[in-house]
Amino acid sequence: MTMLPRRVFPFALAAAGSAFGVAAPMPARAQTCAAPIQVSASTTFTASTCDGTNDLPYISSGTAVNRGPDVVYQLTVPPPWPQSSAVLQPEPGLDLALFQCVGHCSTFATCFSWIDNGPGNENMLTLEPGYDLFLVVAHPAEAAPMCGNYSLKITYPPDGG
Repeated sequence: MTMLPRRVFPFALAAAGSAFGVAAPMPARAQTCAAPIQVSASTTFTASTCDGTNDLPYISSGTAVNRGPDVVYQLTVPPPWPQSSAVLQPEPGLDLALFQCVGHCSTFATCFSWIDNGPGNENMLTLEPGYDLFLVVAHPAEAAPMCGNYSLKITYPPDGG
């Protein structure tokens, strides 16, 4: 299978710099499509893909190859809150991608957007309002190391704020 070059798909934005607040630890049990980490308000997670138990070797209807393990988050962004975003900051030297998908969480999930800015670089997506979303933190197939630490800051105002 041919691997896609790094790129930002529609609705994705790149950002420079990051400032993370208090971090929420990743629940050990909630790391799969069947049991995603539920997000109900703005928060920052600190986690490691090495602890992930999910593995989607292909994602976005099979167009993106990754080496797993993956970590899966789920949230619903009601309209009209287009200011919601997710910012992924991998540790230095670690290449991680962030996928924003709808529907079922699987290899054949429909993904609005995904971004991979390269090893250690911040990745930001504007979250699409009006959908039940899965955010998947995944590792590109061509990069090493295979897993590592990251922060994921989700800005999501369910109270309209």
